[in-house]
Amino acid sequence: MKNATIKENAESTSRTLVTFVYYVYLLICIIALSSGAIILIDELEIGLIVIAASIIFILFITLIRALFDTFINISEKLDYSKHILAELQQIERSLKNLQNTQSTSTQDKTKIVDTNKQPETPQIIDKPKTEEEVDLENTILGEIIAGNDIHARHLLMQKKGLSLNAAIEYINKIKAEM
Repeated sequence: MKNATIKENAESTSRTLVTFVYYVYLLICIIALSSGAIILIDELEIGLIVIAASIIFILFITLIRALFDTFINISEKLDYSKHILAELQQIERSLKNLQNTQSTSTQDKTKIVDTNKQPETPQIIDKPKTEEEVDLENTILGEIIAGNDIHARHLLMQKKGLSLNAAIEYINKIKAEM
């Protein structure tokens, strides 16, 4: 058996023994307390002494049990082997998680490399535009040529539903193409 297992068995046995002894003495004190109540009827002084002694003994054994439990808990806390084993297991789990994340990031990098092998500009299939879309693009183009970037941006944001940054990029792209 390992040393940690022996210590755990000893701690468990000592807890069980302390609890057993506590309840046996508590039962004896309860019997003495009830006997003191019966004696109290005939002999007042002896009955009071038995009752007082029983109460003091109950408090005493409760204190002793608390001390023994404290000593057992302290021995567990001072046993660094459990603590070190728990920390080593936590470190091992962390290393496994780190290795898993590294392997997934390596797989992601290979996917990125594979996507770089594809042509940089994917082929876009133009869908036929309606007359309204063509008129809107012509109007926007006319505004850009005329120098009304603000009005062109406003049209892009309202009619095409672009954000402010997207509209500005669109206008800059058209200017760069000119």
